[in-house]
Amino acid sequence: MTNKLFDLNIKLKGDLKAHDPALVKENDQWYLVHTGKGIGFKSSKNLSEWSSQNSILNEPLPWWDNYVENFDRENDAWAPDLEYFNGKWWLYYSVSEFGTKNSLIGLLSADSIEAADWQDEGLVITSTQDQDFNSIDPNLFIDPAGNSWLVFGSWFNGIKLTKLNPETMKPEGKIYSLAHRLVGKRPAGIEAPTLTYKDGYYYLFASIDHCCRGNKSDYKIAYGRAEAVTGPYYDQDGIPLMEKGGSILAAADREFTGYGGQDIFENKYLVHHAYHRHSGKYRFFIKELDWEDGWPKIKNYDLKINSYYKLKNLENQKTAAVEAAKTEARARIICNNNQKAHTNHWLIYPIDAEYYRIQNRNSLLYLEVGDADKSDGADIQQWSNTRHICQEWELISLRDNIYKIINRNSGKALTKLEDDYLVQKEDQDLDSQKWKLDSL
Repeated sequence: MTNKLFDLNIKLKGDLKAHDPALVKENDQWYLVHTGKGIGFKSSKNLSEWSSQNSILNEPLPWWDNYVENFDRENDAWAPDLEYFNGKWWLYYSVSEFGTKNSLIGLLSADSIEAADWQDEGLVITSTQDQDFNSIDPNLFIDPAGNSWLVFGSWFNGIKLTKLNPETMKPEGKIYSLAHRLVGKRPAGIEAPTLTYKDGYYYLFASIDHCCRGNKSDYKIAYGRAEAVTGPYYDQDGIPLMEKGGSILAAADREFTGYGGQDIFENKYLVHHAYHRHSGKYRFFIKELDWEDGWPKIKNYDLKINSYYKLKNLENQKTAAVEAAKTEARARIICNNNQKAHTNHWLIYPIDAEYYRIQNRNSLLYLEVGDADKSDGADIQQWSNTRHICQEWELISLRDNIYKIINRNSGKALTKLEDDYLVQKEDQDLDSQKWKLDSL
């Protein structure tokens, strides 16, 4: 594994402060639109040096109040997307009350980005607390046949797709569900969808888990693919995206965490935002994409461990699971082969040069040492994201997918006791401290 994800960023200079960036090119000029008052707007002549330009809109459009009364006046337009189709540039954006479904997606059009001859095309779609979708995070997608689609959505009932009228560029068909995450009946984080097409497959990228918490954000970029634009979408493990699936493209590096709000440019570049591990300040990044065996990856980034696994203990051949398939924090971890609700499925993904996070598929909580205890015999449990290193693990390869799993905070090994509960202990090279990673 390369383990130098930060070094694979295209070197950027200038004003890089941007959340939910979307990248386009007109003639020889690059442009970036992003969340911000009046829709944030940046430009570059070479993709490397960026400068801020005037916002697209000088003030909120008066009709927004008809649908969303309490939007943030200082940060009013979220997650814009800019695409060229049928001789025009189409700029979709969202306005919302944070944490609710009181939202709208609006539309602007222009003949030229450089000329900035933007026209208000009005409302595209709106949602309220009574509906099963959230009208934010739009992305315009043109399929190989030239049909236009809008993919959108956030939390609640997940990612949605609707076909657009090619003249109005507004919905004219049914709404499809593409991806969803639930813990029990409680919605979990999935948003910022992006669709692209390559070699017979439709690829859906989304940001999962939690955004907008500074350096405590555990956002990560996930993806799946389908043979039809309306789905069903599956990740590399064959898990449906409607059932909390999603292979991880990237999540964090040694300096920044909370990768998300992504856009894909011509299947060549990934643009996303992230938060500095110490200051919590955000900025955008651009990375080159590669495609291998029909799946996307960051160019020159070899991810050996980055998938869903069962953790099988070498001593008793049982797999680690959350006790009684519980979804609440502080539930203990036990080796018992319990497969109820996929509670023995663990998403393992890298977060920097040496360490990984381990997230339960059923609860979406993280494997950690309870109370960040460094002593021998401390319990292993699940907990929500804390950004503490007691939730980070080193995987030491022994042979044939066999690993020791060492806690970053304590330096102690994940160990199965005689009663099958998991604790941490000093590494003694015991079979009870060795784990086979069985890919799903």
